[in-house]
Amino acid sequence: MRALASLVAITFVMSMILTVAAFTAQREAVAWGLPPGFNPETGKIEKTSETPGVCKANDLVGMTVKSAWGDRFGSVEEVTFADNDTIEYLIITRGDEAESDERLVPIPWETAKARVRKDRIILSMSKGKFENAPSFSRSDWEKLSDPEWNKTVHSYYESREKAKGEMTEGTRPEHAESTQMCVRHER
Repeated sequence: MRALASLVAITFVMSMILTVAAFTAQREAVAWGLPPGFNPETGKIEKTSETPGVCKANDLVGMTVKSAWGDRFGSVEEVTFADNDTIEYLIITRGDEAESDERLVPIPWETAKARVRKDRIILSMSKGKFENAPSFSRSDWEKLSDPEWNKTVHSYYESREKAKGEMTEGTRPEHAESTQMCVRHER
């Protein structure tokens, strides 16, 4: 009987230690500017009961992208990150894969004004704005490492935001200076 009581006590103490360690790791991740739910062991954001509404970046890849008016833009090809480990761009294909012109459109995360739904992403921009946005070839991912090109991309979206009087506090041109790819595609 004492052995059983000791086993229960040890199990309880170990579970408390593991719980405290998990909460400490999560607080450290948030203190370093990482999003809630970030798992440093896997490098992924995981949806937990403490992070309602958080979706994983790899769940975004392949999602259909539409305008608020229902126009289909394409689908998410990739999510890229800036040097400061924040999401920099949603990389969107144009149209359906069958009609794709092999051009990819980078949309700065902070200006995307995206709403993520179960099966699609809705962007607050017109079809014309999307079609005229700066784009790059599938074989030219290095373009994302060019600070001047990144400034051009950010300026395209910011100038339209300013013209509408919708410039958001989170929109900062200095983000355009350093972008790194999280995945390099060879297609």
